[in-house]
Amino acid sequence: MKHVFTRRERLRGASRGGRAVKSKQPPPRCVCGCSRTTFRNWHSYLGHLGLVAYARNHHGGDLQAAIRYIQALGISATDPCPWNGAFAREHALAAVHRQTMAARQVKEEITSQPSAPDTQRDTAETPKKMPPRPRSLPLPPSECQMCGRPTLQSFCSYDCELELRGGW
Repeated sequence: MKHVFTRRERLRGASRGGRAVKSKQPPPRCVCGCSRTTFRNWHSYLGHLGLVAYARNHHGGDLQAAIRYIQALGISATDPCPWNGAFAREHALAAVHRQTMAARQVKEEITSQPSAPDTQRDTAETPKKMPPRPRSLPLPPSECQMCGRPTLQSFCSYDCELELRGGW
C-alpha cells in the first residue's frame, strides 16, 4: 500500500517551491556597495545585482552609462520607422554594437579553429574556410509595389501582397 503523507509531514519535509522564493526578502542594504537601501522584492534585487555586474564588466562600473547603453539599444531595436532619422544617435550606437559583436564572433571562430600540422606544406589541396560575413546594416527604405508607401520590404503589408497576387 502506498504511503500517503499527512499535512504535517508535507509541510515539514517538502520543498516550498515558488512560495519559498516569494517569501524571500532582500537584505536591508545592497551588497554591491551602492546607496540603494530598499527593494520591492527578491526579483528586483536580483535584477539590480545583474545590472551592477554588467556595468562592472562592460562599462567600468558606471551604472548610469550601462543603463543609457541598454536604453539606446532598446530604442534602436523597437524603432518602427528607422529611415526617418528620429533616433539617429541610437541607431549609430546599435550599428557600432553589431559591428563589435560580429568582430568578436569572427575572432572567436578564428581562435577556436585547430591549427594545421607542420607536416602539411601544400595548402592548395585544403580549401580555406572564410569567416562568416558580419550582419549587414538595415536596408535603405524602398516603396511598396502596390500602394507606393515607404517600406523596408517590397510590400508594406500582408494585405498589399495578397491584393497584388489576386486576393485571398
